[in-house]
Order: sequence, then structure tokens, then C-alpha cells
Amino acid sequence: MTNEIDLEPLWTPAERRVNATRLTEFQAFLKKRGHGPFADFEGLHWFSINQAEEFWDAVWDFTGVIGSKGDVVIEHAAHIADARFFPNAELNIAENILRPKGDAGDLLLVACDESGVKERLSRGEMLNRVGHMQQLLLRHDVGAGDVVAAWLPNTAASYVVMLAAAGLGATFVSTSPDFGVDGVLDRFGQVDPKVLIAANGYVYGGRAFDCLDRLAMVREALPSLGAVYVHQNIEPQKDLDPTIHGVSLEDALDQVEPAEPIFTRLPFDHPLYVLFSSGTTGKPKPIVHRAGGVLMTHMKEQQLACDIRPGDRVFY
Repeated sequence: MTNEIDLEPLWTPAERRVNATRLTEFQAFLKKRGHGPFADFEGLHWFSINQAEEFWDAVWDFTGVIGSKGDVVIEHAAHIADARFFPNAELNIAENILRPKGDAGDLLLVACDESGVKERLSRGEMLNRVGHMQQLLLRHDVGAGDVVAAWLPNTAASYVVMLAAAGLGATFVSTSPDFGVDGVLDRFGQVDPKVLIAANGYVYGGRAFDCLDRLAMVREALPSLGAVYVHQNIEPQKDLDPTIHGVSLEDALDQVEPAEPIFTRLPFDHPLYVLFSSGTTGKPKPIVHRAGGVLMTHMKEQQLACDIRPGDRVFY
């Protein structure tokens, strides 16, 4: 026997605020297409599940996805795992992040480390950095089918590498610099990266930790690598030896001419990231995330569920 408990909401938004949300705008958008009106959120939820093609077609258009949608929203199959969304679509997630409507001076990223140093990048500055990084990656013919690995802390440099790789159609994989050699190889060793961007060290608890000794072992154990670049993330504690560690990323970029970023549009199911499970039951399991699936999920969640708009800030 269970006891039923009546729970009252702690807070309910005012009607004026509800009416001003992106979710309310989306319902009006659906109504113009002949869907709704929906009496409540449950009705909209039912629609998203039972009329999935109409729902996702509307999400693409309403959120402003950049790319070609194609004429098929869902290609059904006998098993749900074999169903395909937007099978004829082509897009690039880096283009969608960096090329939406707005001013080049709009703030795109604020990166902070525990020392209190802040790096603020506008959309235009990020475009320039991504295009510059791509020219370095293109020296190694990086493109669709290749993997770019980042052994970096969560800094602006990581986002530049990711967006540069994604723009070229390469698959991005990363892991934290506090991982040991085995932890890195258990992950990167499964995906055969062509280029590795690694930090020379990181800061934790106010203390700087050098990564170069571990980097030398990682590089030696990854025969797929065509190039290793070392990002000077901390004040060097050891000399960088190009023969065992890699080439300074900053020096290499100084030798490459900047250029406009490239955004190669590829199929919806193109592999964008490989993320890994924790590895508590054997080796970490590689999980491939599709470019279109990642983009559409972020668009839906951020705009409809979280009501995020231009000028808002998202903390991660």
C-alpha cells in the first residue's frame, strides 16, 4: 500500500512571463502550420512523440538550423535503432555555432581558470582563431574520416580546436590532462587520432602539474599520429623537445597564414564527437555522437526547454 502525497509547486511563473518564452513562440509557430493549440505542456509533449516528423521539421525551421534539410524528416525502419533522422540533410555544427545572425563583436565565450584570469572572445575573434587553426590542421590533410584529439583542460583553446576540427568535417575526441598515460591510451588508442593537441601542463588547487613526461609516452604509443602540437597552458617547467614531445602549438601557428574558416557540410549522421564511458567495467566504451543529433538536441533544449536567447550566458 502506498500513501499518495499532494505536492504543490514551490513557484509558478506569471502568465506574462510564460507568454514571452520561446516555447510559447514555438507553439504559435506550430499553430500556423496547423498543429495545436495545445491545452498544456503534456499536449505538446504528446505531439512531439506521436507526430515526430512534424515536430522535428518545425524544430529545424523554428530554431534556424543552417544547412540543407532535405525532403525527408524521418526514415522509418523495422527497429528503432535503424531509423534515420533527416537522411538527406547536410550541415556543419561549427557553422551553426559561429555563423548565426548577429554582430561579429558579440561576446561568444568567456573562459576562466582558477587563477582568476579571464579570456573573452567575440564571435569574430573565434572565427579568426578557428580559421587559423584549420590552416594548421590542413597541413596534415585533416578532413572527414580523420580524428583530431585534444588532451587539454577546459579552456578557450579546447573550443578552438574542436570547432576547427568540426568545421573541416573531422571527428573530435578529448580527455583531461590529469589522466595518466593508461587512461589516455585506453581512450585515444581506440580511435587512431591523426593529430594530437596537448597541454604542457595544468593547474589544480593552485599548483601547476607538468604533462610532458606523460605526453612523450602517449605519443610513442599512438602510431596513428601524424603530428603533435603542445599548447603552452602553464609556464614551462621543462624544455620542450620536438623529437619526443611535439612542436609548440603557438610557434606553429605563427608560421601559418590566417584564413577564413572552412565549414564543410556533411550528412546529418556524420560523426562529430567520440565520447567515452568511465571505464569502470573494462576499457572505456567509445560513444559516437552524430553532428545533426547533437545540434538538434542543443537547439531544442536550449531554446525550448531553457529559453536561452541571444545575449544570455550559459555557465558550464
